[in-house]
Amino acid sequence: VLNMQTDAIGGVAPANNFTVARVYRDLPNSSQIGALFVNRQATGDLAGAEDCNRTYAVDGRVRLGQNGQIAGFVARTSTPGLDGDDHAYNAAWDYNSETWRFTLGYVEVADNFNPEVGFLRRRGFRNIDSGFSYITRPTNFLKLQQVRPHATFNRFWNFDGLQESSFLHLDNDLEFNDSSLIKTAWNITGEGVTTAFEIAEGVVVPVGSYDHNEAQLSYESNRGALLSVGIRARIGGFFGGHRATVGPTLSVRTGDTFSASLQWSRNDVNLPGG
Repeated sequence: VLNMQTDAIGGVAPANNFTVARVYRDLPNSSQIGALFVNRQATGDLAGAEDCNRTYAVDGRVRLGQNGQIAGFVARTSTPGLDGDDHAYNAAWDYNSETWRFTLGYVEVADNFNPEVGFLRRRGFRNIDSGFSYITRPTNFLKLQQVRPHATFNRFWNFDGLQESSFLHLDNDLEFNDSSLIKTAWNITGEGVTTAFEIAEGVVVPVGSYDHNEAQLSYESNRGALLSVGIRARIGGFFGGHRATVGPTLSVRTGDTFSASLQWSRNDVNLPGG
């Protein structure tokens, strides 16, 4: 339990009392169940009659054997003046072995979910997130130490059913015996623009749906060496136009005590508007 009292700032903000209470219980096989309560209550002469905010949540995880896990939470906020659509919940499954990894998750955050004591990156969305990877270690083949094909898929919708963003990433990591790394990827992207915006001076991206493909290639030399270099290139569609990206990196490392890197990135973008 944590409780904190803040002072008022005359004419700007009232005093506030904050309380955070957390309880959880460990269960067999590294499983867990818990609950959370968060409260902000304005106090003092500047406090309004209903100047408060509360968050309630329960969460847990269940281990499935040695490699699997299901986890999730359900939360709700209470804010005077905001009625309904104040929930959030998440459910995720994860399987992780030496060779395979699978993930599948779903998150929903309603329009009026309002945890004032904390930080909320985004609200009013539904999201699905999934992926898999496979690791193999060839013997005497092209001096390869490890090959890791993998894919991820992420998509956001709003509560009207409009796709706000979508990202399908198809990738393959090739790690060599000298610890250098090559990545080849193909991305399928989607963006739903509901309000036109100015992406650069005088260049406006209009309302619409934008579906594109892009290819990506990157190389990194031995990252454990004193001096290592890398470069990443990407080319494909972008908001109805075209984008080409290049980004070299120079890194220095001296054992476990010091590391530094210098990165540079350039995007060449051509859109219908300029």
